[in-house]
Amino acid sequence: MWEAMERAGIARPQLSEQQVADIFAYLGGSSSGADKPGDATRGREIFEAKLCASCHDDPYQAPALHSKTGRTGAFSLISGLWNHGGGMLSRMVSRNLAWQTLSPEEVNNILAYLNAGK
Repeated sequence: MWEAMERAGIARPQLSEQQVADIFAYLGGSSSGADKPGDATRGREIFEAKLCASCHDDPYQAPALHSKTGRTGAFSLISGLWNHGGGMLSRMVSRNLAWQTLSPEEVNNILAYLNAGK
């Protein structure tokens, strides 16, 4: 989508956490299963395996996500990925790394890890 928007000369809008929640609701999203508690230990493993730690554990590359311990939800994570994804993708491409995908279960585990603190 980002590439298509760039080719068309369309600026990517910034999305707030509330706007992401509103879009989710508009599209008929259901929270059933979406808020299942994750496993913080597994979340740390995924955070590292999916290369999130390669930037977010280095304050010179990306914000430390643990600064929001206890306050990170799925919609805030999604708005952050949307708003900053272009820069993330550029950094990954420059380092010859593949864009990572996350399953809902992986997101829940990462959220549990981030909310638990280090």
